[in-house]
Amino acid sequence: MATKLSEADWKKILPGEPHMIGETELFISPVGASLLKVILGKAQESFVRLHQLGITEANFDEPKNILLIAKEFIDHMPEVIADCAGLDRDDFGKLPLPEMLRLTTTVVKVNIESKQSMEDDLSELGKYLADMKNALPEPTPPKHVPKKQHRRK
Repeated sequence: MATKLSEADWKKILPGEPHMIGETELFISPVGASLLKVILGKAQESFVRLHQLGITEANFDEPKNILLIAKEFIDHMPEVIADCAGLDRDDFGKLPLPEMLRLTTTVVKVNIESKQSMEDDLSELGKYLADMKNALPEPTPPKHVPKKQHRRK
């Protein structure tokens, strides 16, 4: 049975460490945070179902779990995958199941990998910009240049 959570409960969870709400432990993996936010935003029941299938922070990105997450998307939120893949929602629904599963697992894997990569890139970019800012000399105010006067003939 799905646990209904209040808005305040969801705000406590995003983003963060494992939380106990009732008897259900909910988690956000740093690697899967953006994907899980979509799941959390779209359907609380999906998140609870994934947890009941044994998906934890430690095993979130294992191949069999990626398949379980993909199946959850296909069954309950196909529009999310269609949007991520840049497909029309109706066209996605007409794909044969193996193709749907292949496309969905690809989106899930790319999301997991790009999230970690993006965090690393942003961290590096932040360090680079901080170093650049520290290396710049103090700005000097611009000198006033008088406008040229037009002479009348």
